[in-house]
Amino acid sequence: MPEAYVHAIESLLAFGRSYFSEHQEKDAPSRMLGREHRVANHDWYQAFGIVWDFKHPTPDWIAEVTEQIGKDFGDEQAEIYQAVFLAHDLTDRLHDSDSPDERKMSVAFHIFLLCHPEILEKKFGVDVINGRIHRVIDGQEIWESSPQTDRTGVGDPA
Repeated sequence: MPEAYVHAIESLLAFGRSYFSEHQEKDAPSRMLGREHRVANHDWYQAFGIVWDFKHPTPDWIAEVTEQIGKDFGDEQAEIYQAVFLAHDLTDRLHDSDSPDERKMSVAFHIFLLCHPEILEKKFGVDVINGRIHRVIDGQEIWESSPQTDRTGVGDPA
């Protein structure tokens, strides 16, 4: 837990895009390894307690790495790094000790949010109906067009 679609919903809430395909690819080893799949594609998860912990989930140097990825590969790749490689593994760590009932409640909550686009827009700044994301750029609040933000919230429109 969580399933790739739960990660995608959390990316949608935090970044305005689901990166569903990327989350699926990251968790692909789960088909063969089950919960033990985190030995593959989960480097940040494995670094828990060594370079990060819950008090400091993103050490100061992460900002520099993210900026360098943005310079080298573009802003979207930098965001994917944050969403799929950092936040995904943090979420996995947060849910490691969940009971089966807690997992079911978490999944139900994520599904509930998808069923209420008005909450997504008002609380998270994600307009899945019109494909827009609320951003603050240079101190200015704007609604940025985001064709990748589709109506389902987790599907890959490509």
